[in-house]
Formats: sequence, C-alpha cells, structure tokens
Amino acid sequence: MRVDLAKEVRDQLGVPGKIRLDCSLAKPIAQPRTVSNHIGDNSYMLRDPSLVPLSHQHQHALSLCVRLERALQTGAADLVAWQLEVHQHYANEAQFHFSAEEKVLFPTARRFPELVALVEELNGEHERLREHFVHAGQGTMNQGELATFVQLLSGHIRNEERQLFEALQEQMQTGELKSLGDELARALEDAVQVCRLGTIEGKKTDLR
Repeated sequence: MRVDLAKEVRDQLGVPGKIRLDCSLAKPIAQPRTVSNHIGDNSYMLRDPSLVPLSHQHQHALSLCVRLERALQTGAADLVAWQLEVHQHYANEAQFHFSAEEKVLFPTARRFPELVALVEELNGEHERLREHFVHAGQGTMNQGELATFVQLLSGHIRNEERQLFEALQEQMQTGELKSLGDELARALEDAVQVCRLGTIEGKKTDLR
C-alpha cells in the first residue's frame, strides 16, 4: 500500500524518483535540470535544486490528498480525525509553504508577463485553501467540503509543478535560480524548525 501511495503521488506531480517523506526541507537534493516540452502530459520532469524544497512539501500535501480521497471513497471516513490531520498539516508546514511562495516565489514569477495571470490564479487558490484549513481547525468540515478541499489542493499543486515551476526553469538562468533557492531556503526555515521540534516532542512523549 505504501508503494502504491508513493507511486500515485509521483504520478500526480509528474516528477520521477523515490519519495522521501522527511524534514530535510532546507537541503535540496541536487538533480540535473531538464524540462518537458509538453507540460501536463505523462512525461516526467526533473526539478531544479532551487525548487526541490517546495516540491518535497508538495509531496507531503499530495500524500495527504491521496489518503484522504481514498478514505472518502469508502464512505466511512472519520471526519474528526481527518480534520485534525488537515489542520496539523497547515500548522506544521502549509502555512510556511504558502508564505514562502507569496513572499519569494510569486514576486519572482511576476517579473515574467506571461506568468502574471497564473500567479494571480495560484494566489487566489491560497486564499480559498486557507478558508478550508480554518474550517478544519474549527471542526466544521463535512464530507463534501473535504472532497472539495482535496480537489482544490491537488489541482493547485499540479499547476504549480507543471506550469509555474517548469516555466521558471525555462526562463531563469542558473545563477538566478540559485539565488531564488537561497531565498526560499531562508523563508522555509520556520517550517524546518517546526518539523524538528515536532520530532523532538514526539520522542519525549515516547520516553514517558
């Protein structure tokens, strides 16, 4: 089941390789850069190291989407438990991910006129997703809203990976991408700290 989950997440991202669900967000894995000529098709795309930390977080979010969608399809999903997990995902990672994109990635993308409309669409989706995350924290989501949330979040991630990230890799020079990666790493450091603290607290709990 775990292998099937990893494969489904990779297929949705369109990025090859094994998924590593860990906290190593500030240390992107160096990979060669290549761009698919057919964004959105079934061909695989390699991610520039500058964008790998965001892609890792996308993997985490898509894993949540795949598992939640499967649970909803059974018709017996524990809505309380799933809302708690959705809320925790936002508190531990997604809020920092959104902030890094809005403070660093989106302003960079707006430099390219052909990406402005896409960035505005993605930014608007952030606001809609935040509303769903608030509802999850309040425990007011029903099965229909959870299903809507899954579709919105998974579609949002695919658009960022297959359209925005690919376009930036085509448009930007190696040095520019390196600078972008450095800025993103700094912006994502809060998420790294939260992840590490969560791991430490978990270990303390295990020892009690």
